Amino acid sequence: MVKCMFNRPFQIIIIELRNLQKTILGLFFSFVFPLLAMYFTMNAVPIEQRMEAIQIYFPISLALGIAPLALLTFPASISKEYEAGVFLRYKLFDISLVMVIASKVTLYFFLMIIQIILISMFAIFVFHLTFPSFAISSMFFLLYIISSFPMFLIGSIITIITKNNVMVQSIGLTIMFLFLILSNAMMPVGNLPSWIEKLKFIIPTNDIIQYYTSYWNGDKINVLFFVLKYFIYTMFLLLVMKACINKAEL
Repeated sequence: MVKCMFNRPFQIIIIELRNLQKTILGLFFSFVFPLLAMYFTMNAVPIEQRMEAIQIYFPISLALGIAPLALLTFPASISKEYEAGVFLRYKLFDISLVMVIASKVTLYFFLMIIQIILISMFAIFVFHLTFPSFAISSMFFLLYIISSFPMFLIGSIITIITKNNVMVQSIGLTIMFLFLILSNAMMPVGNLPSWIEKLKFIIPTNDIIQYYTSYWNGDKINVLFFVLKYFIYTMFLLLVMKACINKAEL
């Protein structure tokens, strides 16, 4: 019995790996788009300035990767399974929805690590990115990872509420571009209303681009503030997700 319970998350992960091929649009935005954006952006910079420019653009490319992975690919994979009746199979094996989502987040955590490595290697070998000190680099990636958790939870909540795959992808794509545009990842955006500027506080990609980029390049930031912020943010979204699960008919 214990062995069966232990193996269930791994069974779900194996199923997820097989289902990744069904989310082509999300995988393109998650893995190919950040590399293309980096390539064309850096090639528009004079050669003598690229070493400095890649240090600034590298965190932006990570934000361009994590937003579609968490807000498009991840929720789309859940909604596709729901429409295909996979959730009925989970019920037959007495697997709870919480366990399913936890297993999916585990899988996508590894995909996020692969994404980080891929973007880093591309930046290093093509544009000669250099990492700062070990302490700064490790803290930067830790902050980046904890900032990604709320986006995965937002993706989960979208799926639990809507269930329909077309709606999930449409809403996820809209929120993804909204996050990236308001974070100045796509283009500089200025003269926004004050209420929109305040809204940026809950947009993880804004912190990655505006604050973690500065930290990556040697400026000091209040690390404890961001750790506490995303701990509270994550706990709040977990409560929201639990409430949505209790009301949803899955």
